[in-house]
Amino acid sequence: MQCVVVPAQEEANMSGGSEQVDILPVAFVVKDRWKVLKKIGGGGFGEIYEATDLLLRENVALKVESAQQPKQVLKMEVAVLKKLQGKDHVCRFIGCGRNEKFNYVVMQLQVMIPLPIPRPNHLIWSPPPPQGRRLHLGLDCPSHPQHA
Repeated sequence: MQCVVVPAQEEANMSGGSEQVDILPVAFVVKDRWKVLKKIGGGGFGEIYEATDLLLRENVALKVESAQQPKQVLKMEVAVLKKLQGKDHVCRFIGCGRNEKFNYVVMQLQVMIPLPIPRPNHLIWSPPPPQGRRLHLGLDCPSHPQHA
C-alpha cells in the first residue's frame, strides 16, 4: 500500500492572507533520497507533497514546515506518529529531519481509492401506495402473522 526544477507556484494560504511561494519546488530532492513530485496540500502549519523515495522506490508523503515559522508543530507530530507506529489506521513513519530552510517528516502515502456508491432500487424515492393497497400487500404476504 502506498500508506527538472520548476519554479514554485504562488498560492493563497489557508488563512486567506497574502500569497506565498511553496516551500519546495517540484523535482527538489530532500537529503538525496526523497524527490518532490507535486504539492498535494497545505495550510497554516505547512505543506504536504507527494514524493518518490529513491531508496525504497515507492511514493511517499513529505510534510514540511518553514524553519522561520513562528509556531513549530512538526516536531510534536513526529513524536506522536512514532508513538503510534504499529497501530491500526496509522501511516508508517519513514524519516524526518531539518535544515536551515525547513523541517520535514516522511510517511506512508495514503492513496484514495474511489469506492462504488451503492444505488439499490429500494433507496430511490417513489410515492407511497394508497392506504388500502398497503393493507392488501400486508395481507398477501406469506410471512404475515395472519397466514401463519
